[in-house]
Amino acid sequence: MLNDVPFAPFSKFDRLGKAADWTGSQYGRQRPGRRQYQGSQNAVNTVFSFQHTDDSQFQYVDNKTTTTRTSSRPGQRRGGGAWGRGRGMQREADRHDGGREQVQEKRPPAPVRKKDKRPFFRENILRVNYSPSVELDLEWDQLTTIQLSALGKASVRAQGPETVAECGAAPTLNKAIDVAGPRKPIGVPAALRSEWRSPRAVEDKKLMALLADGTANIVTTDKVLTALMTASRSVYPFDLVLHKQGDKIVIDRRVASKMDLCTSHETAPEGVSEDHTSANAVPALTWESDAVNGKFQVISAMPGTANQFGGPAEFDGVPASPEKIPKAFRYQKFDIGNDNSIVVRCEIDAVSKLRGEQVTFSVKALHEFDLRPGASGWRSKIQTQRGAVFATEIKNNAHKVARWAAQAVLGGIDRMSIGYVSRKVSSNRDVHELLSVMSAVPSELAAQIAFNLDNAWGVVRSVVDTIKDSADGMYLLTRDSSQPAALKMFAVPAGQFDEEEPAVYFVPEVPEE
Repeated sequence: MLNDVPFAPFSKFDRLGKAADWTGSQYGRQRPGRRQYQGSQNAVNTVFSFQHTDDSQFQYVDNKTTTTRTSSRPGQRRGGGAWGRGRGMQREADRHDGGREQVQEKRPPAPVRKKDKRPFFRENILRVNYSPSVELDLEWDQLTTIQLSALGKASVRAQGPETVAECGAAPTLNKAIDVAGPRKPIGVPAALRSEWRSPRAVEDKKLMALLADGTANIVTTDKVLTALMTASRSVYPFDLVLHKQGDKIVIDRRVASKMDLCTSHETAPEGVSEDHTSANAVPALTWESDAVNGKFQVISAMPGTANQFGGPAEFDGVPASPEKIPKAFRYQKFDIGNDNSIVVRCEIDAVSKLRGEQVTFSVKALHEFDLRPGASGWRSKIQTQRGAVFATEIKNNAHKVARWAAQAVLGGIDRMSIGYVSRKVSSNRDVHELLSVMSAVPSELAAQIAFNLDNAWGVVRSVVDTIKDSADGMYLLTRDSSQPAALKMFAVPAGQFDEEEPAVYFVPEVPEE
């Protein structure tokens, strides 16, 4: 019906304004930056150039615009619909893609995250290569190297203990110090420091007599033996001396050795430096920690008390106990298999009465030296978070605490009294205060720190089997700071260390100005 009606040519995709343009001209003035309504064909001046199209090909389409939703990021402009998503963006309608306007905004690439340059915690740790405990001679023959990682599977079920002798005297435990706290600390003056060292095995007349009469073929002390048992937990270098004559073996320390001293923060994650001019370095802290342990034993003893354990202790050329308190000793025998029996001299620090029965105590002290304001101090946590404080000390002193537990288990000690002793002033390493005292059962403490006595005896058995096949003489067993950690055994000339002088209390060197 409308075939004869003239009208301007148009496209199906043109808007209504173009279809009503009878003149074929553009509307008004073109605005800069905007596209006007233009058809897909050029404008014409005649109305007779119309070409009929088949309506059967017409398809209804939805001309609603679709947009691609993008997440808003800082610095990104938000679009407002089909008109204007940003400058310079073309409308898809100009491409005649079926009548549907699609504005597909190209999503900018995700910003590349900067690499985290912060080092890992383990890389932040101060790793120290400590000096060897003894200077090695190139002429010494190295017999073997035992990797400490390989000793983790060693296991020996020892038979015992059997108490073969007791001697000396132990003081009564002073329970008055149990009331110590951060608000009412008990002072530990510097005058209580003692120069006494536990006698060596070769200086113990009782121990050498037991070796001579065949009671055992191996003798040693608890401090030396436990250092070997817990060598896998150690960080600081140490060394032992082994004397072999026939099937008899003496495991001992050198005269100048410091391996029997109490260390401080040996296994702390941050490490401790070896600066000889600092009071907070390994040399000074080791002597201070051992002196703190001795001070705590002094204030833990009731003055003037002495509980006898057999006859008097007899040592060759050294005092049997510190000058301020007596000391008792118990000789324990163990059978470790393969025709090997060992007698260990164990120390008893104090005794007490519990339900009418005598209870033996091992008295030890933990040591705090870092009193900086940012440090996690005992004075603020010892009362309310004692368990957390003790767990931290086990982590920082894993080797020392394991040795204490092993000494108590070997000696058949009933209970342990552990004191928390801290510096009174951060800059004074000689004056300390007792902040708290706790009690522990040795077997429970050993289980808490995962100390396996069968594995400890397996380590001892491995060393004994190595030296039993060697010739008679003197041998040096060292644990240095090399990686991987290992025990190295050397054959040394007889009397190599006879001229050594005993180690004395270390005083930091003051640098010259």
